[in-house]
Amino acid sequence: MTMEMILALGILVLMIVMIMSDKFAFGAPPLIACLLLVVTGLATVPEAFAGFVNSSVIMIAGFMVVMAALMKTHFIGKVQSAMIKLVNKGGYKSYVLLVIVVMLGASLAGAGSTGYYVLILSIVSAIPYNKKMPTSKLMLPLGFATNHPLLPINVALFYGITVSVLETAGFTGGLSMSKFAVVNLILALGFLVWALVAYRFLPDYPDTEEGNAGVKEAAATAEVSTMPAWKETATIAAFIIGVVGMMLMSVLGEIAYVIPGIAAAFLLIINVLDFKEVRDNMGAPVI
Repeated sequence: MTMEMILALGILVLMIVMIMSDKFAFGAPPLIACLLLVVTGLATVPEAFAGFVNSSVIMIAGFMVVMAALMKTHFIGKVQSAMIKLVNKGGYKSYVLLVIVVMLGASLAGAGSTGYYVLILSIVSAIPYNKKMPTSKLMLPLGFATNHPLLPINVALFYGITVSVLETAGFTGGLSMSKFAVVNLILALGFLVWALVAYRFLPDYPDTEEGNAGVKEAAATAEVSTMPAWKETATIAAFIIGVVGMMLMSVLGEIAYVIPGIAAAFLLIINVLDFKEVRDNMGAPVI
């Protein structure tokens, strides 16, 4: 192993430790790693920061905006209602259905969607302790479930990230969207098997913040979107167009990279999102 390899590995490990420590903003460790690559002479500035102008990253940035708009539709309210009903019912069967509901939601909301991940964990953390189905047994499985779509109908985001990483590494052989979707399906089924077994071993401990019970009960109620029906329809249509456009990348060529951005601009024009929301999501830490 050469000194360059050791330095690169050390920077990678440092970045992972910084992320896992949760003491830094999510986007900071990768930026620090890019700076260290330049300082140590492992990469030039254009090489270290090439990802910021990568076509796939531009595509993902636009798609993140579309995803933020999708979070405002009634789809999210339905996910909340389904989760709360299952938790109140309790039991192992309800747990299994709950995991499946979240995984199906990930199929539409998009695997790896920060908004969907935060939404699900926010709902779980707001649900009062229930002996029939302790929230302590839900947090880990449902958090992971947001990253495993049960139906591989929306793997565009991960596909774009994967293609971007491969291109940066110098691989230009192409990647089949259909094969990528099948691999994701196998991964999701593997996670589902783990979740079914893990429930028996995850801890059961009551919420010690008894004074917050009333607040949590109020927070656990499902939110209802106030968006007009035509805007919801337009948002869902923009989402579908964005996904289809990215799936047809091999046919459309360069145009496919900007279709999510065009869809995001459309949602801005019809005021589904304001400019600040668009800007914040295009600059999300995951980018």
